[in-house]
Amino acid sequence: LGYLYLNGNKLSSLPPGIFANLSGLLELDLANNYFTTLDTNIFIGLTSLTYLHISNNHLTSLLPFPVLPSLNTLDLSHNALTSLADRTLAGLTGLTSLLLASNQLTHVHAQTFLGINFLNILDLSSNFIADLPPDTFSPTPYILTL
Repeated sequence: LGYLYLNGNKLSSLPPGIFANLSGLLELDLANNYFTTLDTNIFIGLTSLTYLHISNNHLTSLLPFPVLPSLNTLDLSHNALTSLADRTLAGLTGLTSLLLASNQLTHVHAQTFLGINFLNILDLSSNFIADLPPDTFSPTPYILTL
């Protein structure tokens, strides 16, 4: 299975290990559901995953993601995220596009993007960010679109 679209349902949780046998999965779409929290350990083993779409849910916070070496696009837009803890995304070393638009982010921690060295696109539009620490983007020298 290469593509799994679960978008537009009424999912509010997923059991641990649900994707454990889908190591060849390339794209997972969980958008437009009812997630308020998401145990990111459900993504363990998705070593081929390149696109993860979790937009238009009701997420207020995130646990640190496991190592997903192939993931290049993570869409978390249109949720209710208020902050991202340091190193929440550190396991996503291949990430090139991070979409966080239309959340409720008030600030971004200096270590949020640590380990994401190849990030090209970072969308923080339509949030409530009032200021940014001076070194916020220093771990991401390849940002082309901000």
